[in-house]
Amino acid sequence: MSTDELIKNALNAGMFESACVLVGNSEKVLYHKAFGGAGEDSIFNIGTLTQSICTSLILMQLVAEKHLNLNSSVAKYLPEFGEEGKNKVTLKQLLKHTSGLPKSGKYLNEDLSVLEITERICYEELEFPPAFEKMKSDLGYIILGAVIEKISGMKFQDFFESKIATPLGLSKTSFPIAGSRAVLGHTGLSSTASDCWKISTAILQSYSDEREFIPKPVIDEFIGPKARYKLGWEKDQLISTGIMMISDTGCFLWMDLEKKLIIEIFTSGKNTEAAIKWIPGALNALLSDILPQPSNVPKESL
Repeated sequence: MSTDELIKNALNAGMFESACVLVGNSEKVLYHKAFGGAGEDSIFNIGTLTQSICTSLILMQLVAEKHLNLNSSVAKYLPEFGEEGKNKVTLKQLLKHTSGLPKSGKYLNEDLSVLEITERICYEELEFPPAFEKMKSDLGYIILGAVIEKISGMKFQDFFESKIATPLGLSKTSFPIAGSRAVLGHTGLSSTASDCWKISTAILQSYSDEREFIPKPVIDEFIGPKARYKLGWEKDQLISTGIMMISDTGCFLWMDLEKKLIIEIFTSGKNTEAAIKWIPGALNALLSDILPQPSNVPKESL
């Protein structure tokens, strides 16, 4: 089945209302097409993909510049976070979702400032001891955003604009307009497939030492093959150099660090859960249809 047929069938089945698919490598785009009501430059709410291409990437830069150590306690940078037995939780545990913080909090739906939300999280109790198990926590990435603001002395969105968006030429990637809602480290970024390809390219070229955007040792620490947990990402269970993230809004980004491949499937619509379940199974079809040597890729990569 061709990629076009795959996407059109999913549209007809009500998986999503529009989509944009991009496949490429670290040098060029091999396939880029929009479906439904979307255009190739349509802006999508990429939701929790913010954690991968923004929060994690900023932390890579801060580690590279020796402004922080991932093995340090969060309380070293935010003393108030040490309340309720959280004094030993580290930055790395927040990144890999093993801190023990709850998944979320009802107050995230309230009209609160970043400071007010951060204060609420600082007084949360842990649901399990740090490093005991993995449980995705939006609260952890909100705290990481607060740490970034504390260290940099800049608003989270301003730091992203200065250190990532501007250097990479991301013309259509942004957070909500200032004052419309709190900008936090776990979600909120809007972007296009093309802009996310630029970010992915910077990561892949840094990993292969072709670019100095992020030093390779730092890339290795966060997402390299030897990293048991991919910091800010999920690992591909069958390809050791594969990393990915499926957002809560139905946007998917996959990369193979060694083969320098990039696959993006951005969707929008009311049936987000269906889209999220459909996306992993679509990956193999995309690889087989678009890439010149599909036999080099395992038939089941997720």
